[in-house]
Amino acid sequence: MRMIDMIKQGAAVAADKAQQAVELTKLAARVHSKKKHLEANLTKIGEAVYRAYQSRNLPSAEPLISRLSKENEAIEAEIQALEEKMRQLRQQQVCRCGASAPLTAVYCPRCGVPFASQRIIVESAPRPAAIDERDKEGGL
Repeated sequence: MRMIDMIKQGAAVAADKAQQAVELTKLAARVHSKKKHLEANLTKIGEAVYRAYQSRNLPSAEPLISRLSKENEAIEAEIQALEEKMRQLRQQQVCRCGASAPLTAVYCPRCGVPFASQRIIVESAPRPAAIDERDKEGGL
């Protein structure tokens, strides 16, 4: 019976990992889509500036530039929020230099700063269920 419980627990862990992979893929697709939208807006801004330059009337592009720039700020905030969700799913922490590392890392892999001095609390995934006391006694 204990072997079956261990298999069930292993299957549950595998299912959790698969669900996490699905969630990460969905979030990554959303980030990619947002970045494409951001890039399209930047292209529109550049085209508007160039057309206004050609017509010798740069102020005419200002309303479009302002609207798209505000939209880009909102998109960038959404991207940051999505990337934070991805870090939480991966159980990672972020250094002030911008590098990501596992929650268990003591030092930043990029700049070497100790994480203890800049600890960012990230929710971790639930831990697997505790081993039944009978399993401990049986050695499994």
